Amino acid sequence: KKRKEKEENKTEKQQIPNSRSKNPKQRKMPLSRDELLEVYRIKCEENKREANRPFLRYLEDINEEDDAIDIIIRGNDRLNFNYRIEDLDLIVICGTLESYSECLLFLDFSYNHIGDTGAMAL
Repeated sequence: KKRKEKEENKTEKQQIPNSRSKNPKQRKMPLSRDELLEVYRIKCEENKREANRPFLRYLEDINEEDDAIDIIIRGNDRLNFNYRIEDLDLIVICGTLESYSECLLFLDFSYNHIGDTGAMAL
């Protein structure tokens, strides 16, 4: 039964046209990894921030076949400990993802250095 449901979901996903309109809020499919990386780099330059290594690593590892993404960047992870997300990092991340919120299923930024300013951006 589960296998049949998965096959039906795959068929439904294949029937949805890939909309790459100029207005990102009208998109129906998630961004490609390259597009997300480019948008993030542009946002970092606009805000004069160095790219956050854990988030950059996350973007580089996105599987383009997924139609939704979960972002889990915990500050207490040994790879992220020295590069915790701060308020200004979160503002840039939110600016990158705001037009593509329909693709996000789950966000976990626990154990990072996020204060009121970062929470407001989120």
